[in-house]
Amino acid sequence: MCAIMVKGERCCGILVIQVAGISFDDAVANVQGSQKDMSETLLGVVIGGTFGVLGTLLGFVANLWLEGQKTRRQRLREVRQRLVGEHVQTSEVMEFIRLQRKRKWPQFWKREPPDLSQANLQDTDLSKLDLRGASLFRTNLTRADLRFADLREANLKEANLERASLKGANLRGASLRGANLEGANLSGADITGTDMASTKRDDDTRWP
Repeated sequence: MCAIMVKGERCCGILVIQVAGISFDDAVANVQGSQKDMSETLLGVVIGGTFGVLGTLLGFVANLWLEGQKTRRQRLREVRQRLVGEHVQTSEVMEFIRLQRKRKWPQFWKREPPDLSQANLQDTDLSKLDLRGASLFRTNLTRADLRFADLREANLKEANLERASLKGANLRGASLRGANLEGANLSGADITGTDMASTKRDDDTRWP
């Protein structure tokens, strides 16, 4: 059997207890050490749990973003098919332009120009639309309404603008090389720096 020796001595009014050769101060130190170990373990659990929650939230946000990008690409494909093959509404053209004007990286302050090349925009109302830098290469714009449209630096090479109205349109720096301007109305249009080489025109073409 193991005998436990307990003795007490009073010093300055404080009872000092010694059990089996272990002083009171040592016992307190052991208890404090155990509490410290428990606190560190609890802190580790809290930190680990926090990172786990953050990881879950980030994964959820990333999935939402990817799903949004997928939906956007699908919508672009659908509208693009209609632009090429059918007559479309002005609202659809506006939505397509908005979706395509995504930001460039790393130059995030700039946006990508919309691609409307070879689209069928015959008889479509595009008046006052922002078409800066747009690609309208070989686009069918027969009888299209482009009054006061912003077409600065747009690519209208070989576009069909027969009997289209470009009254008051801004064509600064645009390229109409090889475009069909027969019967087109360009009265009041700004054609400063516009490339008009090899354009088709007739007596009904109205110039600024």
